[in-house]
Amino acid sequence: MSQAIIESALEQLIETGGDLGQDCFARFFERSEEGRGLMEHMDDVHRGKMMAEIYRLLLTPDLSTETDYLNWESKNHQTAYFVPKSLYPVFMDALIESISASLGADWTQTVAEAFQVQCDRIVQEIQTRYSA
Repeated sequence: MSQAIIESALEQLIETGGDLGQDCFARFFERSEEGRGLMEHMDDVHRGKMMAEIYRLLLTPDLSTETDYLNWESKNHQTAYFVPKSLYPVFMDALIESISASLGADWTQTVAEAFQVQCDRIVQEIQTRYSA
């Protein structure tokens, strides 16, 4: 059920034609000086690839099917880019805020809960893969 809600909301976002990624990164950079320092140099292509992966994970009902990808991505972010695991919930909060703003009146409690649950799952999966 939640996946259908997320899918429907993302389809609505596509129809609006706005740049959710640009808004999300702007909100993230406002919330996190550390995140800005790590990521503001990224070009639109890299940011677009990152957003595509986030959308894919949002649409994945069972994240255990993404074990290999999540293991690789977590290790890569930690060891190559020095991304602290504390930035993931900050980014996801910025994403949720961007989606909410884009959907406007279509952002209901049901939609909010579906996105919050899935974003929390994604964060949990990534953070548990970080080494101490």
